[in-house]
Amino acid sequence: MGEADQAAAVALLADPASHGGQAVERMSTHAAHVFLVGDTAYKMKRAVDLGFLDFSALADRKRYLEREIELNAAGAPGLYRRVLAVTRSPDGKLALAGAGEAVEYVLEMARFDQAARLDHIVERGAADAGMMRALAATVAAMLARAEPRPDADAPRLMLQVIDNNDARFRADLGTIFEAERVERLAREQRRAVERHRRLMTQRARGGLVRRCHGDLHLANIVVRNGLPVPFDALEFNEDLAVTDVLYDVAFLAMDLWARGRREFARLVLEHYLQATMGLGGLALLPLFLSLRAAVRSHVHAAMRQPEVAQRYFALAEGFLAPPPPVLVAIGGLSGTGKSTLARALAAELGPAPGALVWRSDALRKALFDVPETQALPPAAYGREAGQRVYRTLFARGRDTLAAGHAAILDAVFLLPEERDRAQRIAEAMGARWVGLWLEASPEPLAKRVADRRNDASDATVAVLKEQLTRPTGRIAWHRLDAGGTPDDVAKAARALVLRKS
Repeated sequence: MGEADQAAAVALLADPASHGGQAVERMSTHAAHVFLVGDTAYKMKRAVDLGFLDFSALADRKRYLEREIELNAAGAPGLYRRVLAVTRSPDGKLALAGAGEAVEYVLEMARFDQAARLDHIVERGAADAGMMRALAATVAAMLARAEPRPDADAPRLMLQVIDNNDARFRADLGTIFEAERVERLAREQRRAVERHRRLMTQRARGGLVRRCHGDLHLANIVVRNGLPVPFDALEFNEDLAVTDVLYDVAFLAMDLWARGRREFARLVLEHYLQATMGLGGLALLPLFLSLRAAVRSHVHAAMRQPEVAQRYFALAEGFLAPPPPVLVAIGGLSGTGKSTLARALAAELGPAPGALVWRSDALRKALFDVPETQALPPAAYGREAGQRVYRTLFARGRDTLAAGHAAILDAVFLLPEERDRAQRIAEAMGARWVGLWLEASPEPLAKRVADRRNDASDATVAVLKEQLTRPTGRIAWHRLDAGGTPDDVAKAARALVLRKS
């Protein structure tokens, strides 16, 4: 009876006659039917039980639709409207919000252009680094508002995710997934939870396990008025939504990585961590990325997309075997292209989604609590301030390595003791070390500095001239000619940084 009622309700919503003759565009996922009509979207929960979600009962479908509004309305103003009933009149006819008994429920939302969904924007190549920075800021603000759950048993919640994933994989053994690989993945993920049990518990007690979005992938973000707006927060299972804030961020990073946008994945993580100044959970990232890829794998399996499911499964395996950390320091006078080179290398270094770049210019602005592109007064560039910037730079690098991740330190490194300190950090942390020194003749450097716009660096041509007069001492780092194109410099640097020995 329930399936027949839903099939009839689907037919009603899909019929233009139900909407005054307006055209209807229909979309379906593993958990919902969506009908786009004029300026309105209607969302209906599918009457399915997938183990990790159960929408089989009509009363639950209504309750979860109401919960969607409760969770999403504040963060996505104007997008969510109301829950409507599909009713059956005494003569047996169905109607939307008519008289009679309710046989189904739909969520009425404001329709938005599907091209404005972030997954579509990324896929057509219309996203840029600025959008990733805005996304990271939006997510940081959203998670800062989320309700802390300090009493949550964070390890148990992660083990429950593993168990849910494992059960879904086992439903498709022999057709999509291989038993041996499924068993190994679950075993390695559980071992990772045990290794990090204390850290997970500490983060929960510290307020970093919260009632998060829970389903923060690109298709659940729309760009409105130029800003990314998350919607469709997970409403059907509190145990899946109450989680470490970094697990929410990991979904975005994994989604971008899986779509081949590795630098975007790295940027979102990096800017989120810079916004929150929180590196404490970075050691959990390989596990979190693996779990998020596993979730997408079994979702695509449920949608009968075996090749996509297998690709995400392979990602889940790969994230659990990250390469060792590396510390790269890039030095040179203003205008040598240190930051350009750091960005070119970062996504290729260390565990996914790539090395964190710690730039002295950006750290200085953060320490003085001003936007990156706002100029600072000369006092901010005195000896004491400079020492503070380098202490912060080295601390960020050390903490990144301690979490098993890779880091790039981007600074002038004019003094021998600054260069020595960077190398000692790598050696103390047992990380591979590479020092790169960029150099070029004064004329192109001066032109680059003069041409800078909207950059974190406040260096002027006068500052460059002063740098040129200062002794650097012996430079033992790999010296690279920075007078060529950025691609040429990056190619030469890769030959040094990415070699195995």
